[in-house]
Amino acid sequence: MYFLQPLLFIVRDYLLNLYVRKFVLTEEVHHAIQMRATDVWAINTKGKSVQVRATQTDTTYFIDGQQVTEEQYSRYTQMMNFHRSREATSAELIRARSFQLERLFRHYKQDGKNPIPAWEEQAYKRVSASYNKSLEQKRYVRQHRVASRRSPRPGIGPQRRFQPAAKG
Repeated sequence: MYFLQPLLFIVRDYLLNLYVRKFVLTEEVHHAIQMRATDVWAINTKGKSVQVRATQTDTTYFIDGQQVTEEQYSRYTQMMNFHRSREATSAELIRARSFQLERLFRHYKQDGKNPIPAWEEQAYKRVSASYNKSLEQKRYVRQHRVASRRSPRPGIGPQRRFQPAAKG
């Protein structure tokens, strides 16, 4: 009987790991983590200071100190509400799965560590690096486009065309 108990623990641990991989750490959780990282990044980096100044005759809207139109302000608030709503939905799923995982590990006295917080951190770093790289590339292209338009030598820049050498 004593030799059977370790074998049963091995089978139990195997079935527990199979359950976790199949029903807890699913593709849905991975997708929610990625979506939440994107939404958190958008919430953290998009305009932080929003002001509405209303007078008796006019209403002006400001995002990060820049005056914007009512339509731009409306699009901004819709975008931020979308990101906040989606982030909350993703966070709810992630918290539920994380709690379920911790409860399973604690109940079955497993040494396993919950990987979800580390995955969330990695996803946020990946999203942040991706968007930062994209912004740097846009700045680089914009700077070189402006520089090529202001070329000091005529015939150099985007307007230059290849012409075959004249014969003769």
